[in-house]
Amino acid sequence: MISDDIDRAVGSGARDIVKYCGLIMKSTISFQDGNWQKIVLKHGEAMWLKVKDKFEVCSGLQEHRFQAFVISTMQRLFRAWKARLGRMYSKYNTNEEILSHRLEDVELEDWKYLIQYFESQDFKVVSERNKRNRENQITKHTCGTRSFAEVEESTRNPITEEIDTPDKVWEIQHTRKDDKGELMVNFRKLSLRNNLKRSSIP
Repeated sequence: MISDDIDRAVGSGARDIVKYCGLIMKSTISFQDGNWQKIVLKHGEAMWLKVKDKFEVCSGLQEHRFQAFVISTMQRLFRAWKARLGRMYSKYNTNEEILSHRLEDVELEDWKYLIQYFESQDFKVVSERNKRNRENQITKHTCGTRSFAEVEESTRNPITEEIDTPDKVWEIQHTRKDDKGELMVNFRKLSLRNNLKRSSIP
């Protein structure tokens, strides 16, 4: 199910759609194609048609909405994939070591291309800026790859069809447990959660 007001799939089959989007994206594109905008121009239509052939898609507005969801999901997965490869690159000091630790889901020529990209000054500037932004981040997401919409959908009451309030969904996403299984409370995060709760009251 794709709600009218979100760009993520939710419900029992959501992960299947997302995983298939990732499979098609990885098996179609090359990092040498350039940034995501260039990749979409070159492969976007072909990737969409492959996903459309796999799943039952309604015509009209729902089809356009699903197509937009597919492309945005692939973009999110592309960025996550590229970031994971960047972390792998940073673990080693020499090109020989880096080349020998190529992951199975990236072609050799793409891996060589990415090594040059990760060594470029432009990438280092962006990487350093992103690192500073992460250090200043107050709250941490604790639900893995599940989006807010997916977590929200998981709280839906099967009888009443009601879902939890935004502050409760936020709490699920940002609460950790210690080694004893007890909830760890961060009072700065709790203050943010209470602000969200107040803002959700009509």
